[in-house]
Amino acid sequence: MAARANADSFLEEFSPLSEALIAATGTNQRATTAISSVFITIGTEKCFKHFSSRFFNGLGNIRISSALDEIRGMATFRNVHSLAHDISDDMSIAEIKEKFFFGSNDNMSVVWDYCIVSKMEADNSEEEFDESDEMQFEIFDKLHKFYELHGTWAAYFENEIMDLFRYFCGRDMILEANKLVGNTQNLEETELIPDDVEMETESVLHDDKSVDTPDSYLNYLPKPNQQVSCLATSGMTFRLNQITDNELFDQNNLFLDFVDFEWCWRNSNSGWKFYRINSLLMFHRLGLSQSHFFGVKYHVPSPYRHYYQFRDTLKLISNPIVPFYSKLRLGLILIPKFFAFPFMLPNGRERLHWMMLGIKDGLKNIHLK
Repeated sequence: MAARANADSFLEEFSPLSEALIAATGTNQRATTAISSVFITIGTEKCFKHFSSRFFNGLGNIRISSALDEIRGMATFRNVHSLAHDISDDMSIAEIKEKFFFGSNDNMSVVWDYCIVSKMEADNSEEEFDESDEMQFEIFDKLHKFYELHGTWAAYFENEIMDLFRYFCGRDMILEANKLVGNTQNLEETELIPDDVEMETESVLHDDKSVDTPDSYLNYLPKPNQQVSCLATSGMTFRLNQITDNELFDQNNLFLDFVDFEWCWRNSNSGWKFYRINSLLMFHRLGLSQSHFFGVKYHVPSPYRHYYQFRDTLKLISNPIVPFYSKLRLGLILIPKFFAFPFMLPNGRERLHWMMLGIKDGLKNIHLK
């Protein structure tokens, strides 16, 4: 979370969604025996079997927030959430879908009710939605119309159903993070991470394989909130109305990997402070995959991405706002990448080509400071 220096509050407790996800539970999705995939035919369409929806016709006297809290507290919700965000590579996509839709009798009911109530929350909010939001709302409307007619979904909606569920889960997390600004906690209780200890602060689940599976993250215990020097945009939230024209992302000179770091370093001089909220869980993985070399884990990016990594690293090394330690770290890490990645990773010649091109363009008009 990014906030100006005068922000005087923080959230110590778990957010409602995160608390529901990491609460101790005796339900283990992997231990659940998946029931058989049951389909029906409606006209010429292959469809899921009919399932009920508690909130399709409205909430009655229940508040939206109460309905969401109730759904989040269900073991079924935790299970389908963990499956939808599984990045462990322990299951194939087909296995994940099988358990997502048929892992228990009420999976689809819970997924649909969560999407319905989340859409109600969005409709009642005053926020402005962008094109990506509207695309998800169109998917919701399509599913809503089909369910209204048939009491189920067509089987070919499976990917859109999971994407819509992930969208509302992600939006839920952002809303919870935005609430942190107004909660009370003395910032002196927040742990400060020095620049020379940790630069990348994307997610507590980002690189920790011990909490990178649906089973293990249910028992995750967060560390205290931490003030950090940088945040990655993948999990960053801030108030748009506090951004001035001089505080926008520098998308003209940088691309992909370091836009967020440069933004943090630059705006820290304008009074911004950055915090990692460890009670908000976010599954995220860098690159196409992860690999190991003598016990050291590294991310495997797309070949073209090496161009921006090398070009923009050289640009940052000459930028006076970048801390010396970060310049040193970013610069030194290029050396093993240059000599090792073309031989260790697939498409080595293509990777070397992009690296050389990035070095060439990065050295243009460079004046070390």
